[in-house]
Amino acid sequence: MDLLQKYGHLKHDRRKSLAQKEEAEQRRHQAQQEFNELLGNFGQSHNDHPDRRSSGAGNMARDIEEFQRRLSNGESLDKRE
Repeated sequence: MDLLQKYGHLKHDRRKSLAQKEEAEQRRHQAQQEFNELLGNFGQSHNDHPDRRSSGAGNMARDIEEFQRRLSNGESLDKRE
């Protein structure tokens, strides 16, 4: 028995295993694409309302603009929309 047979280097056809890996990757990619199509625009930024964002930076800027607008118009600061 030679070393190639002993350690199994000739037992696997490399082209076949590479093709199997590519096929498995293609199936995984296809499944991910189908999942993304199901999600559609859900959770993407253009579908998100500023009041529901986890980051307060956008809301803070809007609040500052509203505060400055109310100051310039002389409106009461207690009133909220």
